[in-house]
Amino acid sequence: MITALTCNACSTPLSPTETRVICRVCANYDLCSNCHTLGRSSDSHEVQHETLILYPPTSISRDYHVPPAPPPPLPPRSGNNIGETSPHPCPAPLAARIPTAASKLLSSNNTPTRRLKDLSDAVFAHVSRTYPGANQHLLNPGQISNFYELTGKPLKENSFGLWINEADGGPNNTDPEVAHLYDRLGIEYSLITRVTGGGSQVAINRMPVLSHRGFRQLLVCEILEDPGHAHSFFNRLVRLAIVDDSGRAFGELPRGMFPAEPDPAFVAKVAAVTDELCARVKALIARLKREKEEKDRREWAMVQEALAQREREKEEAQREWALAQEALALQEMEFAQMAQIEMHRANLEAMCAMNEKNLANLHYGNQLTLQADQNALSYIE
Repeated sequence: MITALTCNACSTPLSPTETRVICRVCANYDLCSNCHTLGRSSDSHEVQHETLILYPPTSISRDYHVPPAPPPPLPPRSGNNIGETSPHPCPAPLAARIPTAASKLLSSNNTPTRRLKDLSDAVFAHVSRTYPGANQHLLNPGQISNFYELTGKPLKENSFGLWINEADGGPNNTDPEVAHLYDRLGIEYSLITRVTGGGSQVAINRMPVLSHRGFRQLLVCEILEDPGHAHSFFNRLVRLAIVDDSGRAFGELPRGMFPAEPDPAFVAKVAAVTDELCARVKALIARLKREKEEKDRREWAMVQEALAQREREKEEAQREWALAQEALALQEMEFAQMAQIEMHRANLEAMCAMNEKNLANLHYGNQLTLQADQNALSYIE
């Protein structure tokens, strides 16, 4: 069973035996040969789109690309037939077509079109892969700063990078400012808890992160503020071989896809937000400077106190060393005295031994004398 087709321009039924033209850009879009020749279209189809002629089965099959049909020529006019009409009048030429909402990145009410959504999702995935974070479905302020680096934005114009550098990378300082920026620009974000630091310097902070929707809103802000610059950095991103979900690379984006001029109301809003943020950042930097100076003063006082304590400990150690030297000298004197006493004791022991020996000799001599006396008495008797 063959489904009945109609021309999307004039709604004329298309027979299977008739030649028809299909669009390679628009889905399910058919034109009769007459409407294609006259350059008629409807919906989002444009005459510049690539088309394909389908001939009936009875004719020679052809498959080639047909360039956009030129507008029909005007009927010839001369000075003698002004006001006369041709017996075969030609249709009036079509007015120059402007890109429709489907070919632009923003719709008439400055909301993202499907093209911007696809491109935004592809850029989101590229940033998430190139600079991995804790959650591949959310972009943190550091990843947003990396995104602006990819676009070629200098550091002085990269608020996220400036905050990270000026605030010494402290999330306790940058996260509130980023959240305030999102609030002022109407960008949706979420707050997640992250723990920073280590040891005794642990800090629990609420970090603003962007989902696909919030990141898309950020891109809309860039387009509204400066379409020309947005056109440049979008094409810079495209040249990084960013692909969509199907793996198809994006082509060069024409300037016509972007607004012709910046949005005055949004530019004024950005200027006000920028002035406010500059004041907040200056106040933040001044506060951080005061805190750093106070911290340096406290640390210097602690260093001075530590040095004084070390000097006191050194003096105390020197006094203890002197006392130890005195004690050692006294101990050496005592050792010398003990040595002398020991020597005297040895001398006394030697004298005692000699006296005992003399006494023994004297006793032996006395015994000999007594024995001699006894022998003499015995002889006399």
